[in-house]
Amino acid sequence: MRLRDLWVVLGWTGIITGMMVRTFMVRACFNYVVVMDLTDPCQSWLDYGVFFAAAFAAGMIILDERISYLGFVVVHIVASFLFFAYVAGPIVAGLAGPQSVGELANRTVVIDVRSQFPFPVFFSLIGSFLGRYFGRLID
Repeated sequence: MRLRDLWVVLGWTGIITGMMVRTFMVRACFNYVVVMDLTDPCQSWLDYGVFFAAAFAAGMIILDERISYLGFVVVHIVASFLFFAYVAGPIVAGLAGPQSVGELANRTVVIDVRSQFPFPVFFSLIGSFLGRYFGRLID
C-alpha cells in the first residue's frame, strides 16, 4: 500500500512539473509580451484549476492521511527542483555564453519561485485537504 501512495505522489509531481513547463514554454500573456517582464510565468485560472484538480484527485486516492496532508509540500519541492533543472539545462550543458550565465540563472530561480507561489501552492493545499475529506467520505 505504501508503494501505491508513492506512485500517486510521483504522478502528482509529474502533473505539477508538466504544468509548470507547459506554462513556461507557451507563455504569451500581456506582461511577458508587451511589458517584457521575462520572469512572469503567465499562469491562467485554468492552470490553477489543474493544480487544484491534481491535488484533489491525489488526496482522494492516497490512503495514508499523513502523505495526503503533507504530500503537497514534497510534490512542490520536487516539482520545483525538476522545473529548475529543465530551465537551467542549457546553462549546465554549456549552451549559454559566459556573459549570460548569471542572468539566466537568476531568472531561472525567479521564474521557478513565481511559478509556485502563491496560487499553485495554495490550490494544491486546499485540493489535497478537500480530496482527503471527500476520499474519507467515500471510504
